Amino acid sequence: MRVSPDSTRKLLENFRATRLGIWVIYASSQAVYERPFRPTPESSYGATYLVCETLMNDYSRRKFIDGIVLRFPTITVRPGKLTVAACSFLSGMIREPMNRQESIIPLKDRSFKS
Repeated sequence: MRVSPDSTRKLLENFRATRLGIWVIYASSQAVYERPFRPTPESSYGATYLVCETLMNDYSRRKFIDGIVLRFPTITVRPGKLTVAACSFLSGMIREPMNRQESIIPLKDRSFKS
C-alpha cells in the first residue's frame, strides 16, 4: 500500500499544493481487469492500480491536476509458458508466433455489426 496508493496520493497532494493543474499521465496496468474485462481486480496488485486510477480521476475531476490514465496490456514480452498473470496471454500473442507455436487468446468469439 505504501508503494502504490500512498505514494500516488502523496504525489497528487504535492501537485495540488504546488503545481495546481499540472499535466499528469498515470501508467496503470491491465491487472485492474478480470474477465469479462471489467474493472474488478482479483488481486491486491490490480486493486492498488484501480485505487490509483480512481485517485487520478478524482483529482482531475476537481481540476487539481490535468490527468489521464493509460492501461498498458504489457510492457515487455515475458518468457516461458502462460501464467495466471493478467498480461500473460498478451505476451503469448507475440511470443508464441515468434517460436512458431499456436497462440491461444482466451476471448469469446464476438461478431460486431457496423
